[in-house]
Parts: sequence; structure tokens; C-alpha cells
Amino acid sequence: MFLWEIDQREPEDRFRCSFSDHAENQLATARLGELIARGYSWEERGAGLVPRPAGVLYIVSSLAADEDIPTWMSHIPSQSFRQHVVAVGISGEAFARFSPACAGEIWHLSAIMHRGGWAEFIIEFIASREIDLVQIAASCFGVDLVPALRAAYPSIQVVVDTGGEGAPGQEWLTYVTSRYGNVIDAFCTPQPAVAATLQSSGVSASRIYEWSADHGDEAAAACHAEVYGQLLAGLVG
Repeated sequence: MFLWEIDQREPEDRFRCSFSDHAENQLATARLGELIARGYSWEERGAGLVPRPAGVLYIVSSLAADEDIPTWMSHIPSQSFRQHVVAVGISGEAFARFSPACAGEIWHLSAIMHRGGWAEFIIEFIASREIDLVQIAASCFGVDLVPALRAAYPSIQVVVDTGGEGAPGQEWLTYVTSRYGNVIDAFCTPQPAVAATLQSSGVSASRIYEWSADHGDEAAAACHAEVYGQLLAGLVG
């Protein structure tokens, strides 16, 4: 009923929430994650939640064809998270098709600057937009940036989507797990076989999240929103 009441209110009319002893209570942490996924942020000094969506930065590329660019993020409500998109390494035509599906702010770095300036732009962008979590989709550049992100922002959370079961997807999976498997907070996939491969590569089951490909972008968006909420709730202590 509490969550239902929140969902009935416009973001500007939502109320502040207080928690106690949440760090040692798994159920409370799960509930905290649900609230974060509904558009709340943790306020350290106040030891409570304020109705301000957490910031998510999507770093998006393409594994092979331009059609591989994900569109599920358009199904995450804008009132749940402040959403910002940086597209790198995709054509102008692909960007034109992809951008209308994006909520919030979107940048096509390939069109406005040389590759050598991408990392500095993103590092500074995270600070200026108060980003809490980075979602990487099919971007080798994005995962190569993770060590620098960790150094600059130790508490930032990083989520990586795996590719499909085809050759490009398998190459991407091998690249990510062999280089950065131990520094990624969560992996998301619609394929049970890929989840099994992740575990066999040493990724713990607690960092692997699956959604049903049969239910399309809505299921992917719901899975990601839940993951974001749980990861950010886990930082509260």
C-alpha cells in the first residue's frame, strides 16, 4: 500500500521517507531498493530518502550492426531515474533512429569530438550531473573506462549488459569477463545460457540478473530498474 500511494503522486508531491537499522536487514534493503527505483535518492546527512531520482548514465555502442543498439531504456519511467545517454562508436543514421527512444539527455560523442576526448568528457559529465550508476551496453570503450571510473568515483555502481549467443555476443562476453569481470557490480542478460557462462567464468550468481526475452523491452526495463535500485540500496550503511 505504501508503494501504491507513492505511485499515485506526482514526483514533486512525494514525501520524504525515513529508515532505521536498514544496513543489517536484508528485507529493509530490498524495500529501500524498491523506493529508489521509484524515484528516490538517499540523503546521507538526513539518514533518509528524498524524492529526487538517482542519476543513471548509459554508455551505448553497437557490437556489430546498428540494429544491435538497445532500446529498452526508453521503457524506464523518467520519474524513476534521471537518465542520461552517451552514444559512442555508432553512425549518425543509427543515432538518429535511436535517440527518439531515449528519455532525458543524450549525446552523440562520435559526432562532436575526437575519440581522445571521450573519457575526459564522461568523467566530468558524471560529476556535473551527479551520476550514481553507469550502465554499459555493448560498448568496449565503456568497459575500458571502468578502472578510471572506479578511481574517480569509488562508490559509483557499474552494470553491463551481455550480448546475444551469436559470435559478436560471445566475443563481447569474453572481452568483458576476462578483463573486468571482477570490477563490474552486475551483469544483465535475457539468455540463461549466457548467465551460465558468466558463472563458469567466475562471476558470482548474486551479480547476474536475467529478464525474459519473450516479454520484450518492458521486461528488460523492469529488470534494470530493479537492479539499479538494489545496487544503490546496497551502498546505504
